Amino acid sequence: MTREPLLPPHGCRQRKSFPITQLVDDLADRFADRCVEIRSRPRDPLAQAARRGAQSLVEGSEISATSQNGDQKN
Repeated sequence: MTREPLLPPHGCRQRKSFPITQLVDDLADRFADRCVEIRSRPRDPLAQAARRGAQSLVEGSEISATSQNGDQKN
């Protein structure tokens, strides 16, 4: 299962937490495929929660980059 990368090149891929968010996302997908029926209500929230970790990492990285750029200009 190959997917498009979720994260833009902000340096978040170099963080130690990035591979963990990928692992959680992949494991949640595998778990849902094996254990949760396709039309079951918990399936979508499970996938969304797993992806939210990666998205939070992206947003935090963007905020950090913006903050650091702003600090350098002053």
